[in-house]
Amino acid sequence: MFYLALTSQTKILNVKRIIVLGLIIFACSAIYLIPLLLNYSHGSENWQAVFFTPTDFTTFVPWMMLSLKSLIFITGLVGLVAFAKEKFIKANLLVLITAFIYQLINIVIFVLGHKPIQCQKPFLFLGGATLCVGATYLLIYLYQQYLSKFSYSRVIVIVMVIVFTPLLPMINFIDNPDMTAQIEKDLTRSDFAILADTVKTLVPNYKTRIWLSSGTPELNLYIPLNYYLAHNPHFSHPAAIYSQRLNLIQKLSNAKTSDEFNAIINESQPPINSLILFGDSNNYYLYYWHDNYPNAGKELVIKIPQKLISEQYWQKVYSDKDWQILLKK
Repeated sequence: MFYLALTSQTKILNVKRIIVLGLIIFACSAIYLIPLLLNYSHGSENWQAVFFTPTDFTTFVPWMMLSLKSLIFITGLVGLVAFAKEKFIKANLLVLITAFIYQLINIVIFVLGHKPIQCQKPFLFLGGATLCVGATYLLIYLYQQYLSKFSYSRVIVIVMVIVFTPLLPMINFIDNPDMTAQIEKDLTRSDFAILADTVKTLVPNYKTRIWLSSGTPELNLYIPLNYYLAHNPHFSHPAAIYSQRLNLIQKLSNAKTSDEFNAIINESQPPINSLILFGDSNNYYLYYWHDNYPNAGKELVIKIPQKLISEQYWQKVYSDKDWQILLKK
């Protein structure tokens, strides 16, 4: 946007328009943005930014695999290069080049012993978009220069749309066997749906409570629960400061007595006042998916002996062979 403004004949006017647009966007988003910034004033942690897998350094060349998607991207690349003198196309080409430069910079950062920051993300969000812009521009040009001269040009275009529409990624995914299996699974009533009904019945104020859970993300498909600690740092708000909360949970597992356990619980902010735990006859288990840099992630299991959760401090409102629900007295 700034590139187009600065290369236009009315530079100052267009820059002013962009500034006014930015102020309008800020004013409209202030109701969300200001509370977010106030949250960050107490500290923040962004685990997702440094989540890394070796494939992040894979060169973005989607046209190497023969498919409709690769054909579109090849067309897009040709369009970006062929019409690079057009200001709009040049801006998109610069975005694509910048994505490659960003990946290269992160490779250098990694080689120097530091953590790269989501070096594949620009391709995921911008790479495909810029190539689609190039493909669209090229197809419009070809239609105007050649196809429009034929008497049946509209019929040809309509036939092409009918033929190629079922091949589009947003259409043919429904034929994927894994997708079909997932749909069939979703149509079956889940055990977590039953657990959700139990929570709603036995804990009417469940929405206002802070829960410590063994790891029940599927439960939130049916009811909204406020977890003290998300099962995955990438599902946690940066202002929650995931590592500090995780340290407190690990302190709970190292407690020696129920009194010590309760004292650590009282340190939690916001205070933990509800438990929904999975376990066996001796221990409860808390399951978290944890970063394992530089090899993506791994499962982290925290074991809490059942003897630490005393009836003196906790009321058991539900128990079956798998789950127990306890509320702080």
